[in-house]
Amino acid sequence: MKTIVALSTPALTSAIHIIRISGDKAYPILQRLLKEKVTKKGYTIQKVDLFNGDEKIDEVLLNKFVNPKSYTGEDLIEINCHGSTYIANKIISLLIKNGCSMAKRGEFTKRAFLNNKISLIQSEAINNLVNSTNDIAVKMSINGLENKTNTVLQKIRDELFKILGQVEVDIDYPEYESTPDVSKKEIINIFNKSMSIIENIINTSNKVIKVKDGINVAIIGKPNVGKSSLLNALLKEDKAIVSNIPGTTRDMVEASCVINGYKYNFIDTAGIRTSTNVVEKIGIKKSKQAYKNADLVILVLDNSKKISDEDKKLIKNTKKQNRIIVLNKSDKAQINKINGYKISAKNNKISSLLNVLSNYENLNNVNLKNEILMQTQQSINKLQNVLMNIKAAEQIYRFDKELELSASYLHNSIDLLEEILGLSKDLSFVDELFAKFCVGK
Repeated sequence: MKTIVALSTPALTSAIHIIRISGDKAYPILQRLLKEKVTKKGYTIQKVDLFNGDEKIDEVLLNKFVNPKSYTGEDLIEINCHGSTYIANKIISLLIKNGCSMAKRGEFTKRAFLNNKISLIQSEAINNLVNSTNDIAVKMSINGLENKTNTVLQKIRDELFKILGQVEVDIDYPEYESTPDVSKKEIINIFNKSMSIIENIINTSNKVIKVKDGINVAIIGKPNVGKSSLLNALLKEDKAIVSNIPGTTRDMVEASCVINGYKYNFIDTAGIRTSTNVVEKIGIKKSKQAYKNADLVILVLDNSKKISDEDKKLIKNTKKQNRIIVLNKSDKAQINKINGYKISAKNNKISSLLNVLSNYENLNNVNLKNEILMQTQQSINKLQNVLMNIKAAEQIYRFDKELELSASYLHNSIDLLEEILGLSKDLSFVDELFAKFCVGK
């Protein structure tokens, strides 16, 4: 396998850069840039000068790791050079000139997986951790690194193998009447336990991933109730145009921020009202679609004015959704007796709303460290397919129907689990996963 190299820090001027080399030729290739001997001793740091012929390039620190005790399971060296992108690129060019190949996206982590240093689920967790933007994302990634999910799914796969073996015995020897290795009652119990565990993993993972990726929130209301002012107050910046003229927002304004560890994707929509203006009507149509698709709706009402028929219609239309009603402009005369959170977006007095958002779905009370979680929506979808196949196999087996078909569904379940676990011979799914990583990881 080729010895690879890549910059593992952002390609920006900074204090230092880290260049990674991994492969069985890592030490000999690096030695060609040195005038002194690089010692091949793991978990040590060595200060050396790098040269291009007789020209000194930089003074660097080498973090050294020796096969198999490294991130990739190969000889690995991390060169800590000064933070000039010119210097970093020059060092990389010299390493390539002397025998290295440029690493592809995620190739270091892919090698760690292929060398059995980490599982595929841990690989997904590493990518999630690198791209985390909030506390939930970090906790979910740490959960995956601990590899509990891998252990649970491997046990389910082993149990399904046990069932498959008994089903195939029943198919090949239907006349065999002696006591089976596993009774039918035991097999159905294994089916049910496996399905219950998988259903719990899917449900919890879907809930957590939705929050990890950001809760989609539509801010809606009729024109001039303060939706844009509220968005600006939430973001603590002037993102949306604020005007006293009704209907200023004609299209959706989107922005994200983190509140108490939760990421929120806010959509400031066009004011919803009856209009004859062609452009405004398009904006209103988009607004209605946005709040129907949102995870959460913030309905803004003007608390300084009497509730209108348009307000009442919005209250009715969003009643079945996950909704928060806020009474804006509550610094003025408050004339409505409707339940809601009183705020003044213009004056940045929105603490009552922030308190609600800070405890969304009460995930602060979920101990993600102890949950069994999938790390990506793609893996959740595969696990959902596993569940469907197990259910089909169980129903056929329970009612003594075509056992060959039950065995086929069991084979499908096992194959899908092995894809999720990274044990499948088909590496197309693996290649697709690592293509989402950054270069140098």
